Amino acid sequence: MNNVENKVDNTFQPIKVLNLPPKKVRLGKAEKEILKDITLDFLTFDEIVDRRQCSKEAVYKIIRRLKQKGLITGSFQSVESVESTNLSDNTFSNKMRLHAQEFNIKIISKTNKYFQSKQRGNTIQIDGNTIRLFNDSIEIYSGQSFFEKDEQTATGRSLAYWNRFIARLEHELGVVLIKPRVQNITLVNQHYAETNSDIAKDCLDKKEKIKIITLDDGKVWFTIDNSWNLKERECIHPETAKQDSEAVSKQLNDWRLNNPPTNSEISDNLNKASQIVIKNQELLIGLPAVIDDLRKQIKSHLSLIKEYRKENRIWRKDIETKYISQSKNNQSKLGDFI
Repeated sequence: MNNVENKVDNTFQPIKVLNLPPKKVRLGKAEKEILKDITLDFLTFDEIVDRRQCSKEAVYKIIRRLKQKGLITGSFQSVESVESTNLSDNTFSNKMRLHAQEFNIKIISKTNKYFQSKQRGNTIQIDGNTIRLFNDSIEIYSGQSFFEKDEQTATGRSLAYWNRFIARLEHELGVVLIKPRVQNITLVNQHYAETNSDIAKDCLDKKEKIKIITLDDGKVWFTIDNSWNLKERECIHPETAKQDSEAVSKQLNDWRLNNPPTNSEISDNLNKASQIVIKNQELLIGLPAVIDDLRKQIKSHLSLIKEYRKENRIWRKDIETKYISQSKNNQSKLGDFI
């Protein structure tokens, strides 16, 4: 068992992804599971052993077979994870991939260990990430990909990883990079990509290239990419990539779930609505004359009613006078009053 442990490097070393041949790569069940543990769940060697409840030798043999099949080289520990779509499972189907992150970190304090590391070389590789060392700052160019169901979850997972990574970097370089209430870490760049995107598939099938540029600063914020054979639609603006990706996802989900009208349908509906408005305007134009005629008719009717009421009062008064007069003349028959 000691020999096996010596064969496995548990340090953070980059996993190298080879260009896979066009033929399909056959994987057994255990190989698929361990490849997922390495590339999607980012487990260490010991964590894989604990999850599978098997010997270290068994896990090592499977890792060695994955290397022989060209899926990984070097150490198994990495967060940059890429699979060919020729694989039989859909591990990364429609996942959100956060990658290409870049950080600029101002060093809070440093020891002689840092200067010694810088003298040996101002660029180092740790866990697939490239770190450039400067006198008062360091730059981190991520080699990591975080596959999750949405942008927010991917962001949370990346934050957890980078907190651990920066803490480790402090120890290895002899520096202090994180301090409460000190804002010395700047996220310079990040890309959010939906893998296995229908839009990307359609563009790739038609051999169309899409790049959308912002109006305010002229930077590309949306593009189609297939560099890892993942058929991705990406939002890549350095400042608004997350918000842009969330907005695109919202619209695409709305199209998929609610089937809203197309632009041509909206235009047609607007034309129909405008025709109705024009007809109503024509009616409204003639409406004042109609209202004026109605007002005159009502005024005339009221005048007639007033006259009728006046004549009615005169007639009733005459009848009353007649009845009183006949009463005084001692009329006793009812017919005399008629």
